Amino acid sequence: MIPNIMNEIMKREVVKAARRFCEDTNIFIITETVSSESDVQTFDIPSLWAASGNRQDKMEFANVVLVTGDEETLYESSDYTMPDKGSIAIEKAYRSISIMASVKPERAVNELPESLYNQYAEFICYGAASKLYTVAGHENGDLHQYYEREYIEGMRKVKRWRLNSFPHQPFSPRKRNRSFF
Repeated sequence: MIPNIMNEIMKREVVKAARRFCEDTNIFIITETVSSESDVQTFDIPSLWAASGNRQDKMEFANVVLVTGDEETLYESSDYTMPDKGSIAIEKAYRSISIMASVKPERAVNELPESLYNQYAEFICYGAASKLYTVAGHENGDLHQYYEREYIEGMRKVKRWRLNSFPHQPFSPRKRNRSFF
C-alpha cells in the first residue's frame, strides 16, 4: 500500500482506526444491572464492569449507549448526568438501574480482539490507510479521501446493522439547542 512506512506506525494507525470504529459504531456492548434505592446514585462504569467479572481483556469503556431505571429509559441531561467520562450520576431513586455501554480496544494493544478483526478488518484497514496517506513524505490527498470515504461508509453499514438488529436499543441523536435569527 504505502512503501517505506515503518511497521510500528502502521500498527499504531490500525489500533487508532479500530478504537475510532468501536467508539463511533458502539458495536461491542456490555450491560451492567445494579440494585440501589438511594436518592443520588453515582456509578463508575469501568469499576462496575470489573467488579462483575464481565471485563473483556484489552478492552476499555467507550460510550454510554442506554440507561434504564426500573425498565424505564433514562435520558442524559434530564434524568442523569455524566460528570466525567465513565461515570453516571442519577438524581432519582430507582430499585434497578441498567447501564448499557460500548467498549473499544485499549490504546496499547498489540493485537485486535479476534471478533473485531474477523468481522470488521476491512473497514478498520480503510481507516488506517486513510491516516497513513497523510504521513509526511507519503501524502496523497486522493487516496486519503478515498479510504476515508470507505471507512465512513463501513461505519455507516455497521451502525445500520446494529440499529436494525437490536430495536430495543433506541437511537436518540443528541439534542442540540439552536438559536435561529
